[in-house]
Amino acid sequence: MNKCPNVSLRRWEPLWYLIVTATVMVFISCASCALFTDQKMNIVLISMDTARRDHYCLYGYDLNTTPFLNGLAEECVVFENTISQSVNTGPSHASIFTGLYPHTHGCIFNSSPLPEENLTLAEYLREHDFQTAAFISGYTLKNTLSRLAQGFETYSDDFPSGERPGLDVTREALAWLKEKGQEGAFCLFAHYFDAHGPYRPPEPLNRQFLRTGEERNVQAGFIPRYQRQVNPDGTIRTNIDYYIAQYDGEIRYTDMQIKILLDYLREAGLLENTLVVIFSDHGETLDERFHMLDHGSRVTEEQISIPLLLRFPGGQYGGLRIKDMVQSIDIMPTILDYLGLSFPEHLEGFSLMPLIRGEQENSHPFSFTEGKCKAYRYANMPYQLKSDAVITSIRDVRWKLIELPGQDHPYYELYDLVSDPGETVNLLEARPDKFQELRRQLLAFKAKSKYPDAIFTPPVDEAVWRELKSLGYVQ
Repeated sequence: MNKCPNVSLRRWEPLWYLIVTATVMVFISCASCALFTDQKMNIVLISMDTARRDHYCLYGYDLNTTPFLNGLAEECVVFENTISQSVNTGPSHASIFTGLYPHTHGCIFNSSPLPEENLTLAEYLREHDFQTAAFISGYTLKNTLSRLAQGFETYSDDFPSGERPGLDVTREALAWLKEKGQEGAFCLFAHYFDAHGPYRPPEPLNRQFLRTGEERNVQAGFIPRYQRQVNPDGTIRTNIDYYIAQYDGEIRYTDMQIKILLDYLREAGLLENTLVVIFSDHGETLDERFHMLDHGSRVTEEQISIPLLLRFPGGQYGGLRIKDMVQSIDIMPTILDYLGLSFPEHLEGFSLMPLIRGEQENSHPFSFTEGKCKAYRYANMPYQLKSDAVITSIRDVRWKLIELPGQDHPYYELYDLVSDPGETVNLLEARPDKFQELRRQLLAFKAKSKYPDAIFTPPVDEAVWRELKSLGYVQ
């Protein structure tokens, strides 16, 4: 600021300086809060189902799977260490929309509906006059199974089979935006299920990521039934790199859908008063484990490490990359905090706004993830596991402890994620001190559970069973 040339004001400079500074700070504070501006603020939530973080070129993958998001990152806050709270679609999204762990909100397994007593983000925003709409593409988020429609005026989940292509979601979302987008503040949720198996990206994406060189073949029995694809001669494809290429093609396809959606928001003049949150619910095991091309029964890093990007209006904080460990339950309180809304005290997630503004360090010394045990997926291990019970993990920035539900007692695996990021060497006996430390924290976490003895009960409806089987959730 230029110095005032009027000498007669100089003796009042300290008071003048304080008044101006305070005024500017109030203005900046109000301008950063959506509810204090004249312009309405919108929320767009985009879920890339089953998309593991390390297969985005945005996060260093060596193939160009996410070119649009890679460019958009310059306008975004990118979180480099986000941990999902569940490795199943329904429970993970329920945690994102409630800010609670699965064992708190009660949607612990796919097809176990979210209890109505939970307050969802959509319900909270409806109370504050937001229009709300969700467009779903995966069977496990159908309202009949998930009860995730709580608070959404529009919840589009009317498709006959296990999934529908992301383009259908994009078209419906755009049609809704063209009709409702200018009428008032809105919250739109677009759910893209394409990266979930079976992987069948459209032409030419089914060929774009094929790698040249010697094929890595596995026995046909190692390919889950719902994932199996056939060669021209009718035999089962066993080249694991072929399946990985199809998976990458699905991520690329979803990246294209997000581009279409955000391009419209930009062209319609809506993007600059919209907070966009892009995330995944969980990742996917490809060829890292005995049971491959699947998810849901392991809480290993490839399944719990997810992308998270926040694009603020005007690209505020754009280019910021945050290495601190955060959790998917932080999404709801972050949105409410940014909007200037006081959020419920019972939330287990934390607002990430102080972290983004550089006002504090990570709020989570530990992260927790839950999953559903399937004993056959551990057939290469000497464990006697209890199927359909809960697997739990605790993780800090370096160490991770996994508790597996045994028939007679739990089994534990301890990993040093710095020296062993692939989680291949169990250090349980070598580091009893670290085991005891993390186990105490894990037991304290589990003690808060409202459902300590939760066991998955398979659906009795034959149609539901058939659809879940087609997606690999039941045998």
